[in-house]
Amino acid sequence: MAELNHGWVGKILRVDLTNGKLTEVPTSNYAPKFIGGRSMGAKIYWDEVPPEVGAFDPENKLIMMQGPVNGTVIPNACRTSITAKSPIPIPECYSYSIPGGHWGPELKFAGYDGIIIEGESPEPVYLWIHDGVAEIKKAGFLWGQLTSTVDQELKQLYGLQTKTMVIGPAGENLVREAVILLDGFAAAGMGGFGAVMGSKNLKAIAVRGTGSVKIAEPQKLIDLRQDWASAGLGLDVGEVFYGLFFPTHLSDAVAEGRATKKDAGCWGCQLNCQVGLRFQDLDVQSSLATCNDISEMQQDDFFRTGQYMTTDGWEFGRLCNDLGISITQIIGHTVPWFVEGHHGGTWATELVWAGLWTPENTGLPVGPNRNPYSNSDPELGVGTKEFNRALLKKVAYREGIGDLIAEGQQRYLKHVVETAPVELREAAQEIYDRVVWGESHRSIWQPRHIADGWVRFITNAVHMVHGPAAAGTGIFSDNMFPLIAGGSEEYKEEYIKQAVEFFGEFEKHFDMEIPDYKAEVAIYEQNVSMERDSLTSCMYGAAGYFTMRDFGLKSFSAATGQSEVDFKDWLKQVGERSYNLERAIMVREGRRREHDTMNEYHLTEAKWPEPDGPSVSRFLDKDLFNEVMDEYYTLRGWDLTTGIPTRSKLEELGMEDVADDLEQKYGVTVTA
Repeated sequence: MAELNHGWVGKILRVDLTNGKLTEVPTSNYAPKFIGGRSMGAKIYWDEVPPEVGAFDPENKLIMMQGPVNGTVIPNACRTSITAKSPIPIPECYSYSIPGGHWGPELKFAGYDGIIIEGESPEPVYLWIHDGVAEIKKAGFLWGQLTSTVDQELKQLYGLQTKTMVIGPAGENLVREAVILLDGFAAAGMGGFGAVMGSKNLKAIAVRGTGSVKIAEPQKLIDLRQDWASAGLGLDVGEVFYGLFFPTHLSDAVAEGRATKKDAGCWGCQLNCQVGLRFQDLDVQSSLATCNDISEMQQDDFFRTGQYMTTDGWEFGRLCNDLGISITQIIGHTVPWFVEGHHGGTWATELVWAGLWTPENTGLPVGPNRNPYSNSDPELGVGTKEFNRALLKKVAYREGIGDLIAEGQQRYLKHVVETAPVELREAAQEIYDRVVWGESHRSIWQPRHIADGWVRFITNAVHMVHGPAAAGTGIFSDNMFPLIAGGSEEYKEEYIKQAVEFFGEFEKHFDMEIPDYKAEVAIYEQNVSMERDSLTSCMYGAAGYFTMRDFGLKSFSAATGQSEVDFKDWLKQVGERSYNLERAIMVREGRRREHDTMNEYHLTEAKWPEPDGPSVSRFLDKDLFNEVMDEYYTLRGWDLTTGIPTRSKLEELGMEDVADDLEQKYGVTVTA
């Protein structure tokens, strides 16, 4: 195949840790058909990770891919797609994560579009990649260290401009919800990839590059950047997030001179969805926090104190990062961040209320066995600073009850049911049924509440191999928030105009509380999500150019020199093709239509919409939900009974070989 010299840098690094062998693979083996990032990661996974491989097997691949606009002047083109078999769900399955930061562009500057890591090193090692040269180095002196310590050590060795990808003690100890931390703050927060990296005895990847990305049409790309700046709202995402929630303990600390604050963003970002804090009076690493972990900590703080963003919450988040534990999953599921009378808090709280967790059987300061609906109860241990520190330490180092929780919430709660005293077993089962739906749905992320609308219900049901960002893709519907946050009438008119051009009737497609036409919108948003994750650019970038529907296509064309096509054809080639490949991967690993559903908790009674606020759970009528899913499968070209892509659909997308493999290698019936 022809070399790819524009947009792509042209080669992928393959690392076999078992024998220490380093080789290079031409990017043209995969692109331009699978352009990069998430789509290229899915293609490599399809080719190289058969369904029988386990997450911690040496044969599992840790696939890190960049896209063709990553590292260019295009705003927000900073993300890294990480793909592997995840150790979290039962059964283990394909997953991916799309963290931001500076590491991804730096890898391209160092001469690689991606890295494929396989095997298992006989001893702890790290990778050092610099300007087209890759080396495997001994990491005994880094093993057991916190992520912030490793980041500093590698910068001392190779210079302050070095970008790092690091796991903490949780990853080393194969904690299933462990993360990989990029640049000290941006986490591959879903999928348990820190544990996969730890299973390979790989502590870190340090990258330094002084090269650049060659562009086919530089002036066109510069003009596109200017168009983006002109068309955007001038929205400072950081100020939107932190302006709403920041003025509590943290703002007091800044005002009193106990801390300094600085807004920040990933490489090439103009939106600033991060905040950096340096404390004088806290024993935690100075660091940046991103929008997601900030939002999780806000909720945790508010439950306990009635105020958002306390210094305790900040400390908890930094400790999660240092130990390499997922903030999203440890706070969002274990530590309480909402308590509502009709469905309680998260599972740790419910175990206390049910009498299943006590200080004696957990070794944790869990508080009294009663149901506190007040956030001022000083006796409640779950969520306090003391509880948080003790819990994280036990989980990261697999001590006591932490060894069980380290297996993930689903496995742990199953253990609770199996070992509960007879008189408490029913209560334990109720908690399990309400919290867990990964066992039958192969999901990484298990939302307790869904507050958005029909599009989110559809995307949550069919695509839970990643997490909230993938399940709630959101381009048109989610990006109503910039309009609410101050968009002019001109922007509103342009937004509606583009929606009508693509879909037809705006009102029916974007009334999120009715099911009509939502399958069509969900498919569009899933395909655009694939485009964004393959280029690889940030989901929040859409907030700045939501009236520039074809921005990704034009960016790709200018960067690579590949000719432009019609936007709908582009979405079919880039979005729909790769989304169907992901579906084929899931089918090969056992997923069928019966897994594309919601927890019974959400399908028990039709209460749509709930009247008491945006953060309450929504409920759907089960029969109506199934009707909407029928429409979704029909529009997707998937078999209505099984949810398997039809042969005609796969052939239409240029993937006849995938249909053949499903039938001939994996015994899957693919209908015509």
